[in-house]
Amino acid sequence: MNIKTGDPKEGQDAPSSNEIQESPIQSEEIVSPRRADPLGELIKKYKNEPPPSLIIPGVKQGVLGFLFGPSKSGKTIYLENLMFSIAAGRDSFIGSPLRCDNRKCLFVSYEENSRSRCDRNMKQLSEFTEEEKSVIMENYIASNQYMPKFVLGEEEWDALEDTINQELLGWIL
Repeated sequence: MNIKTGDPKEGQDAPSSNEIQESPIQSEEIVSPRRADPLGELIKKYKNEPPPSLIIPGVKQGVLGFLFGPSKSGKTIYLENLMFSIAAGRDSFIGSPLRCDNRKCLFVSYEENSRSRCDRNMKQLSEFTEEEKSVIMENYIASNQYMPKFVLGEEEWDALEDTINQELLGWIL
């Protein structure tokens, strides 16, 4: 449909129904899903569901989270050690219980090369038993030199998504 729009000029009436003309080409309307709901609807939706389980204090299962802090404050080493503990099948990390079923982890680093990270990881593994090390070697997957260093567009997202889908992961950091 073609519809005349705009405010009528002074002294003119609004467009009449005979000014609305049918277009020979009709397009289908594309409707996007609603991305926000009134609080009342959200409460009604989730009120009777159990809360998501905590994997570690402050980290809920099935959610996206962020760890941030000043440069060189230990964020990467903290997350690597958390992932090693998950991958090894440990029941706790720094005194907090670990509650997760899928122990397969992907560590994606956009800041450093895989060689530097691997050198550090070899030192970190010294704190695990031989049995845990062998499980970590299977469950801990780390980005290598072929992983894009930046996510700038569809191609980089596709590469990350392909990696996630190939590995059947429980954790991605």
